[in-house]
Amino acid sequence: MSEYITILPKAGLCNRLRFLFSFKYKMIQENINKKLVVIWPVNIQCNGFLWDVIKPLDNCWALKNNNRNFKISASSCGPISLYKKCNYLKNIEFKPRDRIYNRIIQLINLMSNKYIALHIRRTDLTGHLKYKKMQHLETNDKSFIDFIKKNKQYKVYIATDNRETQIKFKKLFPKRVIFNKEIIKMNGHRRTSLEDAVTDIFMCALSNKFKGTFYSSFSEFIELMRRDNNILDNNHENPKELCIKKYK
Repeated sequence: MSEYITILPKAGLCNRLRFLFSFKYKMIQENINKKLVVIWPVNIQCNGFLWDVIKPLDNCWALKNNNRNFKISASSCGPISLYKKCNYLKNIEFKPRDRIYNRIIQLINLMSNKYIALHIRRTDLTGHLKYKKMQHLETNDKSFIDFIKKNKQYKVYIATDNRETQIKFKKLFPKRVIFNKEIIKMNGHRRTSLEDAVTDIFMCALSNKFKGTFYSSFSEFIELMRRDNNILDNNHENPKELCIKKYK
C-alpha cells in the first residue's frame, strides 16, 4: 500500500485552500497515517506556489506539477462535502510566511489596531451569478457602504478584485479606507499577486468586524478562519494580539 495520498486542488486560491485543509481534516478524523502530496499548479487561476506564501504544513509535500506520476486520489475546487460544514482548520497550523506576517502587522498598526474589513468581490463573480440567475442575490455596494456608516469609530480595510471599487470607496471615505495595494489592470483582467491575496485574507480574518460577499469562496474561507479563532463581532477587540498569538 502506498505511503502517500496525492490530491490536486483546483481553481483559485481559496477554493484550493478549502479543499486542502478539509482533506487534511478528513485524514485526521479518519486516522489516515500517510504523507499528503499536494499537486499545486501555478497558472492563471492561482498565480503562485503554496509554500511561497504559507509555511509548510506538517506531513505535507507540495509540488508544482506531477512529473513523478503520483496517482491522484482526489481533486476538487472546494471543500470535501462530508466536512464542508465543519471547522476543518481545527488543529491545523496555517501561518503566512514571515514577510507576509510582517506586512500584516504593519497594516494593523496603520489601522491603529482597530478596524472593520470588507471583501468586495466583483469582476468574474458578477458574471457567474448572472449565469446562475442569482444576480439579485449579489452583495451590492450599498450594503457595504451601510456597514461602514454603521461602524463610524473604525478604520476600514478593503480587499477587492476591482480597481474601480478601490477608487469609489476611497472617494467616499478618504480618511478611513485603507487597502494593501492598488490593483493594476492589464488587458481587462485584474493582476493581484498570491502574496497580496494572502495578506487580504489574514487582514479580513483578524479584523474587529467583517462583511464579505455572497457566493465568494474567498469570503467563506475568511469566515471559517474567524470561526476557528472564535471571533464574534461584538467581543473581538485586539487584531494585533490575535495575530501575534496565533500566526507568528
